Amino acid sequence: MLEHARKGKGTEHHYLTAYQILAALPAQLRDTLIQQRGLPGVGAGVHYSAASLVSDAAERVPGVEKSYLDSRFLSFQIDHRIVAAGYGVCGLYRLV
Repeated sequence: MLEHARKGKGTEHHYLTAYQILAALPAQLRDTLIQQRGLPGVGAGVHYSAASLVSDAAERVPGVEKSYLDSRFLSFQIDHRIVAAGYGVCGLYRLV
């Protein structure tokens, strides 16, 4: 998914959050991860959600750069559901 980040200004790959990566996964894989780990976000009641699993996987991809974003006022769409970021800081991942 990281190599398919939207192109914009510049030639480098752009950052994605684990929420965005999760949302972009094939439906069957995304739904299985959510079923097994739970939907991420505020009020989910899950410590290690599907987005946490995706985050861990993204960190293991060779050539990935990680940064952070203040996500207190952000929300993401995952399979027609709006999910507010579950923690005040969100990891950002991109290929370098």
